[in-house]
Amino acid sequence: MMSSKFQEMFTHSVGNGMVCYVEQKVDNFDFNGFEIVAHEMFSNAFPAVKLKNGSAVFNIHAIRMLDECSHIQIFVHPQKKSLIAKSCRKDVDGSLQWSRVDKHGKILPIKITGAAPIYDAMQWDENTNVKMSGALDKCGNEKMVVFHRYN
Repeated sequence: MMSSKFQEMFTHSVGNGMVCYVEQKVDNFDFNGFEIVAHEMFSNAFPAVKLKNGSAVFNIHAIRMLDECSHIQIFVHPQKKSLIAKSCRKDVDGSLQWSRVDKHGKILPIKITGAAPIYDAMQWDENTNVKMSGALDKCGNEKMVVFHRYN
């Protein structure tokens, strides 16, 4: 760990608004207590869903994995803290629109309001922002994106 003296030196201003950085050489560093940050936290190249303020938004990667369908059904597994998005027709029970096509033919995600049942099923505080990463699963000809919470 860094000493407070090292932190002062590290953040010392050289007078013109620039910061003078100091390099410290150590024989050993104690990683005890540190955690590896999941790559999903930094990348937008993976399917993800964000739950915030009672709504859910799936990213474009999730939509593309399900062949840019416009409607999905959402399934939750409270014990595993997992969620599944499965494409479906508009007229199927529980169907939710998660994407639309703009006037230029571009696929865009849609905010799904009324995500309170997801929070209830998962026993999460509704004031908590949740981000879940996903992976494509196939069962026969059927595709689904399975999401797991990582925050």
